[in-house]
Amino acid sequence: MTSRSGLKNSVHVQYHPNVQVLVSLVHLQHISNTLRMAIQQVTTEFVHIMEHDFPFTREIDHQLLVNALRDVPELRIIRFSMRLNGAPQNRVGIAGLAGCAHNLTYDGMYFHLAMWSNNNHFTTRAYYEWLLEEIGPVPHAPKAPIMTHQTKNCTLYGQYMYGPPTEGWHLYHIDGKSESYKRTFRFNNHKRCPKSTADVPSSVLPWVRCPI
Repeated sequence: MTSRSGLKNSVHVQYHPNVQVLVSLVHLQHISNTLRMAIQQVTTEFVHIMEHDFPFTREIDHQLLVNALRDVPELRIIRFSMRLNGAPQNRVGIAGLAGCAHNLTYDGMYFHLAMWSNNNHFTTRAYYEWLLEEIGPVPHAPKAPIMTHQTKNCTLYGQYMYGPPTEGWHLYHIDGKSESYKRTFRFNNHKRCPKSTADVPSSVLPWVRCPI
């Protein structure tokens, strides 16, 4: 634990100068302000924002992401899905809107525009400094105000999914509430338990508590 200027009374763990772990607390004004404090601490050009209960299920080509963000001005933020990339849930609020059906390709990787989400995403520190200034110190998750902006300008405020619509899922949701209140773990990505272990990537099997 560390106590640093601007982080008084917060739960803050620092493993490395550019690895900041902050717990979002009510008195910190939720995720938005916690992100603001974390961004103020790091010095790297790029940042990977990760939620504590979303482990990755696949390897991510971070060098490709760095190159893409540097070479493609439209590509400002890339996120990873806990569903198939093309799932309707990834386009809630923007499906059918002008300018919101937008795709990019870079070095063989496909990116398509999706709704903004707090789930794990990769971007630049400069992007977050701009974004947090845009939405101000809102006392809740940044998703709501950003989604309002996104309905007016999808490409400026949207996130691009990593991979084509037919590819899925790069994250697994370790749902603590389900673990606490149910004997069987809800298989969140499909809202059901899988029929067999063949439906589950081996990297997430330890977290699946279904009667298989």
